[in-house]
Amino acid sequence: MAAPRTSLVGIDIVAPASDAQVPPCAVPKASFRIIATSDLHMHLNAYDYYADRPCQDKGLALAAPMIAKARAEIAGSILVDNGDFLQGSPLGDYVAHQQITPNPMIAAMNQLQYDAVNLGNHEFSHGLGYLTAALAEARFPCLSANTFRAAARERTPFLPPYSIVQKTVLDDRGQRHAIRIGVIGVLPPQTAIWDQQSIGGKLRIGGMASTIARILPKIRREEADIVLALAHCGIGEVNAADDAENAALAIAQLDGIDAVILGHAHLTFPGPAYPNAAQVDAIKGTLAGKPAVMPGVYGSHIGIIDLSLERREGRWQVTQHRTEARRVTPNPDKPKAAEGLGDREDAAIAQLSAPSHKATLTWARRPIGRIGSTIHSYFAAVSDSPTVALVNAAQAHYARRRLADTAFADLPVLSASAPYKAGGRSGPFNYSFCASGDMRLRHAADLCVHPNTVVGLHLSGAEIFAWLEHSTRFFNQIRPGDQPDQPLLNRDMPCFQFDTILGLTYEIDLAAAGAAAGQPRIINARFQGQPLAPKQMFILATTSYRSSGSGGFFNADERRIVLAGHSTSRDILIDYVKSGAAADFAAPHHRPGWHFAPQPGTTVTFQTSPRALGHLGDVPHLALTPLGQDSEGFLTLRLAL
Repeated sequence: MAAPRTSLVGIDIVAPASDAQVPPCAVPKASFRIIATSDLHMHLNAYDYYADRPCQDKGLALAAPMIAKARAEIAGSILVDNGDFLQGSPLGDYVAHQQITPNPMIAAMNQLQYDAVNLGNHEFSHGLGYLTAALAEARFPCLSANTFRAAARERTPFLPPYSIVQKTVLDDRGQRHAIRIGVIGVLPPQTAIWDQQSIGGKLRIGGMASTIARILPKIRREEADIVLALAHCGIGEVNAADDAENAALAIAQLDGIDAVILGHAHLTFPGPAYPNAAQVDAIKGTLAGKPAVMPGVYGSHIGIIDLSLERREGRWQVTQHRTEARRVTPNPDKPKAAEGLGDREDAAIAQLSAPSHKATLTWARRPIGRIGSTIHSYFAAVSDSPTVALVNAAQAHYARRRLADTAFADLPVLSASAPYKAGGRSGPFNYSFCASGDMRLRHAADLCVHPNTVVGLHLSGAEIFAWLEHSTRFFNQIRPGDQPDQPLLNRDMPCFQFDTILGLTYEIDLAAAGAAAGQPRIINARFQGQPLAPKQMFILATTSYRSSGSGGFFNADERRIVLAGHSTSRDILIDYVKSGAAADFAAPHHRPGWHFAPQPGTTVTFQTSPRALGHLGDVPHLALTPLGQDSEGFLTLRLAL
């Protein structure tokens, strides 16, 4: 007679055929918890440095009490971080520039007794020297299995590829047992391109899934009971290429992997951000049947994977599991609740970071020049955003100056950029704002969050058109007149993938299916009033992040890169403002470079910051109607096309 089967959270478990075959309690059973953070981006305090005010939806100091609670709920647990912890906030920039020691993030992780951390791509953003010095202070293993020293003939790891962490579990009879967790970490191979100015050819980065597959047998030989993959990447495709940026699903498919921590994409999993797909269960939180979790961004969530274990064949084996992305703040979208956070922050973490926090505030408030118009990103999804226009103007100015004495001096210069902060994944207050008058360092950091270098690409009009066409994935296809208030924005595409190009005028036809379907969405594209000529050549100023193929826009080979260097978009923006050029900058509300093609009788809706209500007059060319706030705290606006 076959053994009966039961099921819990998507996994079939073979139960014993009878009590006579397996006596009760003959097989020790235990529970074990994996607690994870990811993409902290140097957010330690409950403070928004860009807006210069307290907040309640980010910061390791706010997550720390939740971590302590999660530990107290179960007898055995491990605490890990999945990368991008050293860069991504003004605090991180200040600590790096001033070479502050001890590093406050590492000190906080030491205080919280992390068991292992994985490197993310942004760990390299401030240079190898800074990274090495910071990691030297860590009292926990720092991992990166697919990062190798370029000068070595063989695979010489930059950091340990994995660690065996020994913990204790309590079985169902009250007995304590040792359990060995093999933890391995990987990051996207594209890191070598994104941060080439920092890495400088000193490191090479291999494929994520292939690296783990090669090392797994060794981890198992060291008697690991459980193998946990810290994969600083999103989910990706079932058959993702080995050099794919997002390869977590391919990693989960490997025999011998028991659980996966995700990151990099700044989303939460399980949850509605990811739809169910082949081998992806976004409700139960599984990839290829393995438990997986992505714990948001900036400390907004902690990831929890609970494992039910049985001791068989000399090791603990997973029989059941449960995953959860646990929100740190119950109601993060109500700004009034940001007051009085002291009782919710971990006092020890807040104290560790207090000197750097105070110094960062002074640094971030420093004026860098004057700006002639109030700018914000509240309407960046539906019209030319002045925040993007300013960055584009700075990039174009830089490219023209650098190319003035080259063979490309006479070519027209265009510039492509996207709004880094325009709602979406990071909530209803993830928007940029700078009032006219003094522009401060925090404002420049807000417009250029990550230190990508500016490059110039030699592209044809046809390639520029394709760039714009690719960007229109940001919008859903609309059925004209079919029904009112159709949702405008594609929730699967983040705002920082919506490039607009300065120097052209064009329309976006939301009713079209796209160029791939023979219905281009970009229409009436013009340069200096004339139709964009497919064979005309341009210089497109963009970032190293884009030129490496990130976002799928254009993967440039060296022949197309006619301008490259070590100047970041933020530094270029600061220099542009310091030069006085921004003092005459006027928000281009009356002369948008792009707009939607008219669709009479059609309305769409989109979400923005509730603060946009006070700025509807900034976009008089748009027919906008407020519809109130949604459950996430966003203001919903109706747009008549």
